[in-house]
Amino acid sequence: LVAETARRVTPPARRPRRFARKAANRPESGDSSHGGGGVHWPHAAIDMANTWSHSPQGRLGASDNPGIWMLGAEERLLERAAPGVYHADFTACNECDLDQLPGLVSCPVLVIAGGSDSMTPARSGQAVANALSARYVSLPGCGHSMLAERPNQVLNALAEFIGQLPPADH
Repeated sequence: LVAETARRVTPPARRPRRFARKAANRPESGDSSHGGGGVHWPHAAIDMANTWSHSPQGRLGASDNPGIWMLGAEERLLERAAPGVYHADFTACNECDLDQLPGLVSCPVLVIAGGSDSMTPARSGQAVANALSARYVSLPGCGHSMLAERPNQVLNALAEFIGQLPPADH
């Protein structure tokens, strides 16, 4: 599904040759570990999502944590996902209805968005934050894989948000 969608919406001149070659050979034999309901997820989908999840600097290895190969680490995490998880994740994103969110969420919300996120652009994060009257934090120059690219900034945003919450009633 992801590979097919990318093939349809990405102009041929902008598609990486490696992705186009892999996508043309889908589904890969024996690779159903990331699908749901009989959907086969070729490794090309993992490659595409992994590449799109990192900022241009992140794809070159610009991590706050020295010695981390972000693309390799993220690829291994995606490969280890339980059957159906990857498919369910994309399905949930695809079916998200911002008009329904306010009635579903009744707690304080923090939305953190990467300023260079190709998977979920910052404007989409801002729309979710607006729909939920949530606190919004943007990480300039960061992609979708915020915990890999900017772990300390994500931690700071979470700590500040949690520190401002009222005490829980027990």
